[in-house]
Amino acid sequence: MAYAEMIAKIQSDWESSIGATYPTMYQNEDEQDFVKPNNGIWIRLTIKPANSLTTAVGNKVEYDMPIVVIAQVFSPRFSKIANANAVVKLVHDRYAYEDLVVGDAEGTVVKFKGVSVADVGTGTSRGIYQININTSAEVSFFK
Repeated sequence: MAYAEMIAKIQSDWESSIGATYPTMYQNEDEQDFVKPNNGIWIRLTIKPANSLTTAVGNKVEYDMPIVVIAQVFSPRFSKIANANAVVKLVHDRYAYEDLVVGDAEGTVVKFKGVSVADVGTGTSRGIYQININTSAEVSFFK
């Protein structure tokens, strides 16, 4: 399983569970039609590969492919902060307690772990409030 396939699977899962409700800009796509909502919450999703590890034991080879997922939640500065926090909880719960079954021939499962939330606030962005959610995923399969 290649990183591109894993990223596509995570994006597909995101689109059906969170992206269907909240507009999402996918950071790892070059060309996409995305219009930030004027008075609503939107999310920038970045999925990146980390250093992989291959372990051979006998005639079996295990592949560990770590992935980093960063969701940046943006909301208008003067909107209810509870609305942004509800999105953060939705993202946190989706990835803190769930494994993503890929359904391929290798029986690949993506295990999300270590979800962290950072309240960035308004920072240098005028009129926008930002909360970041970071998690890593471990992808293991045998060939």
